[in-house]
Amino acid sequence: MGDVIFGMYEEHSDRLSDARMLSDGTLRTLAVLTAVATGERFSPVVVEEFDNGLHPSRVAALIHAIAGLSKERKINVLLSTHNPAVLNALTPEQQQHVVLAFRSRKDYCSRLLPLNQVARYDELLERGRLGDLVTQQVVDQHLDPDFESSRDEEMRRWLAGLPE
Repeated sequence: MGDVIFGMYEEHSDRLSDARMLSDGTLRTLAVLTAVATGERFSPVVVEEFDNGLHPSRVAALIHAIAGLSKERKINVLLSTHNPAVLNALTPEQQQHVVLAFRSRKDYCSRLLPLNQVARYDELLERGRLGDLVTQQVVDQHLDPDFESSRDEEMRRWLAGLPE
C-alpha cells in the first residue's frame, strides 16, 4: 500500500516522520494520550502496561501528561504496570490511588489491595521510593499475612535483649 497514515513533526525539526520510523514507545505514548484526549467526558480509559517500550526517563512526563489530560477532560484512567520507574515517578497524591495486584501467600489467590491499606503503610513509604521498595521485595514483606505478628515478635525479642 505504501500510504502514510500517521506522521509527526518533532520539536526543532521541519522533517515529517511517518509512523513506520517512530519507536514503539513513541507510538504507544501517542496512542495512550490520544485515548485520554479524545475519550468522552466521565468515561473510563483502561490501558494495560501503558509504559511498554517507553524509556524510563520519559515515564514521569507521560504520567504528568495523562494526569493533566484526565483532570481537564474528566476522564477516569486506569493504568497497569510492572515498571518500578513508573511507581518511582508517582507523586504522593498519585500514590493514594495505587492498587496492588498480588498473589496471596495465605490462599494462593490473586488479590487487589489499595496501597494505603498495606500493613504499616506509612512506615513502608518512609523506607524509600515505591518502585525501589517493590524491586527490593519490601512491599512483598508487608503483604505477607504473618507480617504484623513477625514484626511484633521481633520487637519483643529486641526489648528482651535490652539491659535492665
